[in-house]
Amino acid sequence: MTKEANEATEHSRVPTLVEPREEDVIDGRRAAFSWKPASGAADYRVQVAADRSFEELIVDEPTGLRTRLMLKDVFPTDEKTYFWRVIARDLDGVLHGEDNIESFISGTATDQAEHFKAPDQDEQYGPLAGLFKGAAVEVAAEVTGHEKYAEEEEDLGVEHEGVEAAQILGLTLAIAMALALSIFALFQYFNITAKSARFEAAGMSGYPTLRENNFEALQKLSGFAAVEGEADRYRIPIDHAIELMANEAYLNEDGAAYSAELSLLPHE
Repeated sequence: MTKEANEATEHSRVPTLVEPREEDVIDGRRAAFSWKPASGAADYRVQVAADRSFEELIVDEPTGLRTRLMLKDVFPTDEKTYFWRVIARDLDGVLHGEDNIESFISGTATDQAEHFKAPDQDEQYGPLAGLFKGAAVEVAAEVTGHEKYAEEEEDLGVEHEGVEAAQILGLTLAIAMALALSIFALFQYFNITAKSARFEAAGMSGYPTLRENNFEALQKLSGFAAVEGEADRYRIPIDHAIELMANEAYLNEDGAAYSAELSLLPHE
């Protein structure tokens, strides 16, 4: 195995620390730690210290195979910096992750709310997804009463404050449905507009041969011209030809020609 492959394998055995990190300000009364699982891990241990060398351990908590830990009323809200890490033990008893260290600042809930989080440090799929997940976990906990969902509620920081999870979930679904309908309506509108534009473009630029034939026919019906290939024969406008034929057919004994105009006075 190459040196690069060995380094990649060793790196995969180290848990990836998700939050808190890069001196995030958190609520010291409800400190939540999360990390991504490591390859081949048999269990994890979370350690928090007041110094980067971890000589002053404040927390040394085993979590089994869980990748989240919630600690209540452990850290003072004094805006001091603390350091944490997750040590993974593999099936051979070898420890990984001692040098993978992150930091956070323990403050109040207000301090946490005022602290700016970069987008990649915040919820993975945005606030709507976080709200949806929290509501779904709360519904599952209420319906099943299973301890697993109660623990996940605690890890996510879901608290019952008089608003039923079903209401939150229903509101979230309603918003998602309204958004989907709006997108569908806009799609239909632009689709119809595009079809109308294509139809008008075809009317203006399509079928050039047909337009040319129509133009030539109109010229023959409304103009004077010699008939090609026939001597002493001429083509006249159709309106004039109709008038000549009518005069010829309706010529009376007095020599009065036919007229399409109606006389208002009787003939004398």
